Amino acid sequence: MIPRDVASLPQLAVRIAGARGGAVGFLVPTDEGFLPVSYREWLASIERLACGLRHLGVVPGDRVLLSMETCFEWLQCDLAVMSCGAWTVPVYPNLPGAQLNYGIEDARPRFAIVGRRELAIRLLEAPSLRKEISTILLLDGDPPAETGIRWEKVRDWSERAVPTADELRALRDVREGIRSDDPATIIYTSGTSTVPKGVVLTHGNIIGNARSLLEAFTLSPSDRYLAFLPLAHIFERTVEYCISAAGVPIAYAHGVDTVAKDASMIRPTFLLGVPRFFERVLFTVRRNAEARGPIARNLYRIAERGAIRRGRKGPAAARRRLWGVDALLQELFFEPLREKLGGKIRFVVSGSAPLGAAESFFFTGARIPLLEGYGLTEAGPVVSVNTFEAWKAYSVGRPIPGVEARLGEDSEILVRSAGVMSGYWNLEGETQAALQGGWLHTGDLGEIDPRGFITLTGRKKDLIVTSGGKNISPRGIEDRLRSSPLIREAVLFGDRRPYLVALILPDPAGLEEALGAIGVGSLQQGQVRNLLRREIQRLTADLAPHERIRGFEILDEPPSIEAGTLTPTLKIRRAALEAAYAERIAALYEGRRG
Repeated sequence: MIPRDVASLPQLAVRIAGARGGAVGFLVPTDEGFLPVSYREWLASIERLACGLRHLGVVPGDRVLLSMETCFEWLQCDLAVMSCGAWTVPVYPNLPGAQLNYGIEDARPRFAIVGRRELAIRLLEAPSLRKEISTILLLDGDPPAETGIRWEKVRDWSERAVPTADELRALRDVREGIRSDDPATIIYTSGTSTVPKGVVLTHGNIIGNARSLLEAFTLSPSDRYLAFLPLAHIFERTVEYCISAAGVPIAYAHGVDTVAKDASMIRPTFLLGVPRFFERVLFTVRRNAEARGPIARNLYRIAERGAIRRGRKGPAAARRRLWGVDALLQELFFEPLREKLGGKIRFVVSGSAPLGAAESFFFTGARIPLLEGYGLTEAGPVVSVNTFEAWKAYSVGRPIPGVEARLGEDSEILVRSAGVMSGYWNLEGETQAALQGGWLHTGDLGEIDPRGFITLTGRKKDLIVTSGGKNISPRGIEDRLRSSPLIREAVLFGDRRPYLVALILPDPAGLEEALGAIGVGSLQQGQVRNLLRREIQRLTADLAPHERIRGFEILDEPPSIEAGTLTPTLKIRRAALEAAYAERIAALYEGRRG
């Protein structure tokens, strides 16, 4: 569906608009609902904004920082920047200003495009901003006063500007001159265990991955997609280019808290989510059932167990008709969930981080087929995904068409494809190490079965080597602990120490159910700690002695982006969490707690 002679993303947008013309390609949220925008209108707004950027001084090779929530204007700005031959440097809108500083100093963008005033204020907290950035374009609101920076309005250029014929001709000359191996973007990794690295993806990388996704999934203009994941993450960004090429209309949610309401209006046929989204949905379903009284609570437990049992048989099982009690429980508890998601969902995809098996099986068994995939920014990003045609429990699927995967000597997953990055910005040594022998060394540990299905087992940098010389991958043990209704999050430590210890974030609802009102009181109470200790022992009883947990501490608060213990993609920053709780972790090895 993406012609082989398309070299760049702006050229792809031109092809899409030429093929689809006046068809509705986007649904933009308004106070009254959604405003339809055609592909032709979309391209015209991109060209107007690109001419405005060129007028302001954006030239090929410039880096332009982009910070805004997921919205229609995000891709519009992305394509306008790239149409000028410049590179987009996306940053998460919830990233504190101090954390933005590294990317600004490293990429040295001359311009920034910001969604709203509050984000601009946060951006101005970065010490290096005034040194590097001369002009900021603001989408909504008025700029902060007395900043010493030139301010422009995105809407002035994208909606009201009228480029001359010469300006459009010059823009199109630049656009047609972009090659597939030209950089399109620098995306800074989450930095879960090291400082962030700027991943340079070319136009060919992103187009190649989008082309592979279109071969893996059957999509058509009769589908409809609701977007709410961050476009600063390459997962959502690549997918939106992919489905635009397939003619699938994209509706943008009013916000992350309005997904259910927006879905009831848009009635999407598929959704993308991250594990935290699906975990929250399941938590809400449980709480709603429990609020209906003890009979409903007991019936719901039977229904959830049945859904998980069916889900283990794969997504094809979700299409089979249910009978008897299963059909009644489905109608009672899970059909309302399907309706909240619009009632037309064909499938949902989870990516970005590992999803618990219970959540994965639950959704599939509730007739909302959930397909888990795997990828990383350096791969453009998708490597593998389960599909209806090829699915395996506990795996992240087989490589998508055009992607090769194999294991290194130490069980590291190696990847080769058109989507693999050109390298890390300003990091030649790290680039050479990551791309040894023409294969991307992902840093992820795993297994690949004879049919090509990939199962993830951990991260090389997370590998714990105890003082006794035992190698332990913490992921599998942490997943076990998270499977408990009493435990929301678990993080293991023990590198160069004699045994494993854990930081535990309890699940308040689970504690309340197990202990009554005490469960929502002080989490450090002896009764709560004893309950958690017994649960940890139960879940790890069959593990090898060196894999068992000898002590734990309870987290004072959930990991968060603001505290620096969670990445914008909702991954745990293990080193930051260890530093924040260093004294209490040390006490676990001195016998003072446990």
